[in-house]
Amino acid sequence: MIKVIHAADLYRRPVLAASMYRDRTAQFHDRLGWDAVSVDDMGLEFDQYDAFNPVYVIIEDEAGEHCASARLLPTTGKTMLNDHFSDLTGGVALSSP
Repeated sequence: MIKVIHAADLYRRPVLAASMYRDRTAQFHDRLGWDAVSVDDMGLEFDQYDAFNPVYVIIEDEAGEHCASARLLPTTGKTMLNDHFSDLTGGVALSSP
């Protein structure tokens, strides 16, 4: 099932949230070796963009755990794409309006 959850409401889905942050650790910290991420004592990955009140689009399985997700932020503020992956846009910052 696909869920759209505002960051402020993520606490209402603790199993889903924890499994999402664990999967992010597995992908970004363990597999890709990114040093820009922070992993807490419970093995959950957070970064600075989680503090900007994103909207998460999360696919969950029947047990209520994370299968896939995307974090959405308005382009009027800081984004990972502009700050770390501007080569993907030819150096053009994505911003609107």
